[in-house]
Amino acid sequence: MNAVSRILLMINVAFAIALTVSMVALLEQGREDVLREQQAMRPVVEALIESGKTREILTLVGGSLRHMRLQENGQDIPASDLDGTETHDLPPGWFVQWLDHPDRGYSLSLTESGGRSLTLVPDDSDEIAEVWDSARQLFWLFIGSALVSNLAIFFGVRAGIRPLEQILAALEQVQHGDFQARLGRYGIPEVNAIASHFNDMASELEKSERENQHLTQTLMQVQEQERAALARELHDGLGQQVTGIRAQGYLIPYQQDNPDQLATISEQIVTACDAIDQGFRRIIHNLYPVQLEQLGLRAAVSDMMAGLEVRTGVACQIADNDCEWPEWSLDSATQIYRLLQEALNNAVRHADATHVVVTLKEVPLGYQISVEDNGQGFQTQTQTGFGIRSMKERCRALGGKLVVSPNTAGGVEVRACLPKLERKEG
Repeated sequence: MNAVSRILLMINVAFAIALTVSMVALLEQGREDVLREQQAMRPVVEALIESGKTREILTLVGGSLRHMRLQENGQDIPASDLDGTETHDLPPGWFVQWLDHPDRGYSLSLTESGGRSLTLVPDDSDEIAEVWDSARQLFWLFIGSALVSNLAIFFGVRAGIRPLEQILAALEQVQHGDFQARLGRYGIPEVNAIASHFNDMASELEKSERENQHLTQTLMQVQEQERAALARELHDGLGQQVTGIRAQGYLIPYQQDNPDQLATISEQIVTACDAIDQGFRRIIHNLYPVQLEQLGLRAAVSDMMAGLEVRTGVACQIADNDCEWPEWSLDSATQIYRLLQEALNNAVRHADATHVVVTLKEVPLGYQISVEDNGQGFQTQTQTGFGIRSMKERCRALGGKLVVSPNTAGGVEVRACLPKLERKEG
């Protein structure tokens, strides 16, 4: 059963209850009125009978005594037989039974001048007919009111529910991935507010979907770039060293009588092996920071910054102000390490910084790690780059928030606000 049917059912039940209560009250009042009319006429008729004016009484029946009727031998004498007045048609018998009362009815005997014995009994047909008319009017009034109310509620509620149906349809579209669903304007302010919030939500979801698609494409490109870089490193660097070692090894049998040349070849082979070892270490470090497992996050970050300082000449500093670095879990520490690595690379490559500071602070809700540089300053467009998005995603994965803003020195501050993360086991 839909909402309109439930509302109409409740309204009709309320009308039925109100009609029943009103009818019961009307019948009770009608029963009392009929009894009161009967009792009011009794003293008057008794006084007329005692006066002995039988003929006058017969003349008044149907007129002034319209609430009385004559009976002879238990049979009614029509009033038209006395004064030409027709009797009133009674309502249905079942209605008369409803108005019955234990004290209703009495009889008074009188004798006509000719010796004819008659009986006067109350005639409440007019009062009952009035109650019947009132009951019918009340019934049709309630029926008409109920009909008008049903029509008004049906069309009014339907008009109010129609926007909800459209909102539900739009939500189903969003549920199935159609983030272009939008709602129009409505005549109800509250519904307009809901529609406005829905449109804002759908716009944000559509924007997030586009960003995720772009991020996925960028990740695939970065993955291919990393594979290409690894292939170049293996081919151009390590591959050439191995080729050189093979060539030098080929010459050794031919230099048995030349000790100096053998020593030179030996030194060249050792140098090539050292280069291969460094190349392997560099590749492994780029793939995964082994120091995290062995030395912890602070030492791994310090080693990374030292290497960056050697390669680029940019002064790198850790300012933790004696704040102890928590022993985060390996997964959390890896995410933080990669975040700091991206921030440091951005400062060196894009901001032309000459000094970079990594700061750790403990705050009431967790920790704040920031990377500040003295480079070219804040550029709004950099926030849409892959590096910034990747840092934000890493920070969000840890339950934190990343803020990129200009600092007082003219450079950029990348600040990660992190909650108290899971500690390292053991």
